Amino acid sequence: MSSAIQSHIINTLGFHLLKSSEKGHSVCISSLAILENLNTVLKFTTSDKIVKEIDDLLEFNAETKRKTREEKIKILSDLISSIIHGDTEFVTITLGNGVCLPVSFNLENTSVCKDITLCKDDASIKKLNENIVKLTENKIKNFLNDHNKPKSGITLFNVMHLQAAFCNVFRPDSTEIGEFHTSPSKTIKLPMLKSGGMIMYNDDKEVGVRVMYHSFNGCNYSVLVLVPIKKFGLDEMEKKLTAEKYDHLLTNMRSVLGSLTIPKLTLNNVSDLTSTFKKCGLTDLFDASNASLTKITNSKVAVDHIVEGTSISLNEFGSNKPKRELMQSEMYGMCCGAFTSPPEEQNIIANEPFLLIINFHKGNAIISINRVVEPIATE
Repeated sequence: MSSAIQSHIINTLGFHLLKSSEKGHSVCISSLAILENLNTVLKFTTSDKIVKEIDDLLEFNAETKRKTREEKIKILSDLISSIIHGDTEFVTITLGNGVCLPVSFNLENTSVCKDITLCKDDASIKKLNENIVKLTENKIKNFLNDHNKPKSGITLFNVMHLQAAFCNVFRPDSTEIGEFHTSPSKTIKLPMLKSGGMIMYNDDKEVGVRVMYHSFNGCNYSVLVLVPIKKFGLDEMEKKLTAEKYDHLLTNMRSVLGSLTIPKLTLNNVSDLTSTFKKCGLTDLFDASNASLTKITNSKVAVDHIVEGTSISLNEFGSNKPKRELMQSEMYGMCCGAFTSPPEEQNIIANEPFLLIINFHKGNAIISINRVVEPIATE
């Protein structure tokens, strides 16, 4: 399967979940980690209807829909693996994925769970929370609590941690306190990062979006900032964005002389995405009469919750603090090549609600899509 088709699968998932989430609030959607959850469902269920619901959610083409469930599991597994191992020297991506079970639940087929974290009692849930605290560098401290601990059904959970350093760092001496307008009537102040020079840029007036990207070291991953052309036009922009239009935006990026100003922010998020998935058409999974999770039990049981944890911190050097020492590039502001005419100039100031996307360059696959409405300053 080509990288373009693979990317369409994960990007379609990300935009479906973004559009089905509650408007007017910050949201973090790790499409990569959620894809792992759906792959887990394919391993557990024998329901043809649930398989079809997943087919439709991911917008599989006719050829992929005709494949067996085992072939679809392999397609998703290969896609996830190719992204995680895209650049191990400069970028580290870790997925935590698993199933939390009721105490009374008895597994009848553990072979399908061999690569999945399982927990059901307080001790295993405590250990899970401790592992996630460590994984997210103390950003997420209580992932599963009494609210989403399963009583009679199953909780699918996931967490994603990405650590990377920018190719061209935002210069610390350029960081200044600025205003961010969370709504027409509310303004907050927080540090704003600024980078300038030759930057990759594009826009689409039909969608109402302007986009710039900032590469991580190794250049297989980048942070994309998508701001609405219309003031406070994020909801309208999201409605028009699709996987196809996103791919067109990125494949037609152009080099411009400009600057990017963005909040120095931290997004810590633990979300129950159950209602979001139901809005996307995945319903039988949450119905004990129809879930058919007979790969692990003959009892009638369904999924109660799908819980996601995400932590993203952007500072002058990258996403979270890079583990290895990296020389700060002096390419900042440098123009490479000769121009017969003055280069196009574009400046983006992300000082009102915008989208922040972590992108894998091979096929432009979305690892994480985040709506930033009310950012919290990175310490």
